[in-house]
Amino acid sequence: MGKTDNQTMQHLDVLCNRFGGRPIGSDAYENAAEWAAYKFKEWGMEVEMDEAGEVPVGFNRGPWFGRMLSDNGMYLHFATPSYTAGTKGVQKGHVLIEPKTQAEFDQMKGRLKGAWVLISGEN
Repeated sequence: MGKTDNQTMQHLDVLCNRFGGRPIGSDAYENAAEWAAYKFKEWGMEVEMDEAGEVPVGFNRGPWFGRMLSDNGMYLHFATPSYTAGTKGVQKGHVLIEPKTQAEFDQMKGRLKGAWVLISGEN
């Protein structure tokens, strides 16, 4: 079959372009695993899908952007580490710039509750 009806590229296309990235715990992972199991069964194999453990936080990325609501507001783009809990819907709050020193932190610590703290970093 591999020499006369090679479908490797079609299968890679489905896995890479239909399902995309597949972090464990994501819908893409589950859908890709079910698709692969279906293909194996289609080829006459016996398939058993066993859970290897539990992922406490599922991982389906939703929208990850924000917007400053002011006269000169701008759109903000965010990145989140994999397997971190998301927010429960749209969130609003005041913005603070990351403190660089202990003294700056001490000045702002009473204003941190409910704030979005913009931190420096590379993207």
